[in-house]
Amino acid sequence: MPEWIEFYNAGSETVDMNGWKISDSNVKTKSLVANAPFPVAPGEYLLVSADSTLSRYFALPSPVIVSSFSALNNSTPDAVVLFDNRGITMDSVWYKPSWGGINGRSLERVDCFASSVDSANWRSSAPTCGFENSVAKKDLDLEVNRITGSPTANGSRLSATIHNAGRKSVSSFVVEFFYDANCDSIASPGELLKSLQESSLAAGDSVVFFFEWSTGVKGKVPLVCRVELPGDQRAANNEKFGWTANSFLAQSVVINEIMYDPLPGQSEFIELFNRSRDTIDLRGWKMSDALSSSGSRNTFNFPDRSTAVPPGGYLVISADSTLAAQFPVFTSSLGSRILIANKDLSLNNSGDDVVLFDLTDTRIDSVRYSPSWNNPALKASTSGKSLERINPSFSGNDKRNWSTSVSPAGATPAERNSIYTVALPSSASLRLSPNPFSPDNDGFEDNLAIAYSLPSTTSMIRVRCFDLQGRLIRTLANTEAAASSGTLLWDGLDDNRQRVRIGMYIILFEAFDAYGGSVRTMKDVAVVARRL
Repeated sequence: MPEWIEFYNAGSETVDMNGWKISDSNVKTKSLVANAPFPVAPGEYLLVSADSTLSRYFALPSPVIVSSFSALNNSTPDAVVLFDNRGITMDSVWYKPSWGGINGRSLERVDCFASSVDSANWRSSAPTCGFENSVAKKDLDLEVNRITGSPTANGSRLSATIHNAGRKSVSSFVVEFFYDANCDSIASPGELLKSLQESSLAAGDSVVFFFEWSTGVKGKVPLVCRVELPGDQRAANNEKFGWTANSFLAQSVVINEIMYDPLPGQSEFIELFNRSRDTIDLRGWKMSDALSSSGSRNTFNFPDRSTAVPPGGYLVISADSTLAAQFPVFTSSLGSRILIANKDLSLNNSGDDVVLFDLTDTRIDSVRYSPSWNNPALKASTSGKSLERINPSFSGNDKRNWSTSVSPAGATPAERNSIYTVALPSSASLRLSPNPFSPDNDGFEDNLAIAYSLPSTTSMIRVRCFDLQGRLIRTLANTEAAASSGTLLWDGLDDNRQRVRIGMYIILFEAFDAYGGSVRTMKDVAVVARRL
């Protein structure tokens, strides 16, 4: 593509370009524009090109003159100077590469009546050979410069800056604020929040509009501002998109499970639970541990993309991808439940802080966990077992609200905690069903369900079956960690895996409260029958 220069007749009379000349910064070397009469009417353009190939690149509505003017510098400052037929300088521009106009783009003048040597009066643009500059100043032109928001106690305070980029003062214009609820970047009437009327704005001036938006919408909220001016000659700059960030309520999302000491080859993880009634997008959130002695901390930044957690839903942050293979809950359809933190998740086995912040840096939940929170009745190592929150609505820093997972898998990521309790019963209870039961493998009432509830968040239980002579027949649980409620099954077999005789059997249930030291004993009679 050849170099080219565009001239515009901004006056009210026709100009004959015969004998006019141009030069670069070396004004001693001038090139002739035209050597014959060449009139340019008011409001018309003239293109001067280094060769005749310019028409191959653009559809040219204006005449083109080929002139062997000096090549214009690309990487160093240079000038374009226009002389009339008397040798008088009619216009000039001293440009710099920092102004733009490189890599096939042109430098366009914003206002033909403003200074040509002011860098603010030039902008880089896609070429508009022979047409009005895409950035050309209009008589009537209001533009939205920016729209922002800041959180308040009841929602957001929105602000928008409107600038009069035209040559004339304007009057009676309207500024509208929209909440782009469906994120389609379209300011639709149903999304209008507020319409504000303004009486006037002088050319070159700006005004800031404010709107107090009372809303319960949380997180990163998309906004649109639009200015409406009758006769506005540039509609492309009448809308602007922006965001406001509204903080979430404390404990709307809570730290619900912590695996700080996994078995070799397994992964650390932290489980978050959405205890609110709304879907919460965790984009832009972050999670940190405690400050180290050097003053640093590990921080995991949630991705800046939709990370939505539905009401009652879970999100797991794992140190690596092995967690997905360890727990079947992480199927392909549920893959979005897990985020990989890599080195940004490093939990100390001796205790640590886990602090959750939303996108406004508001602290949403925090836990300072300790190995002492594990069930003290577990004499063996708790490696490979997570700490579970007993009730997500209770304090995360109350050690009585945490204990060791009693799941056979050692943890329950992305599922309800194994020791979850809504409210503790006032007394212990035991219920057998069906009773009688017939363990004859016919598919009907083959197993006895032993359902229990205990007025303790975590216990160690022992469950045994005796015949009427007091002989031990079957041990169903022998000092196992258990939640406040649960169910065990008896298949009607003894400890030797032989079917027991029909008759009555004593179910002895013993529970030891790991924290209080109390022992609860319950008995009931189960009847083994045979279907007639």
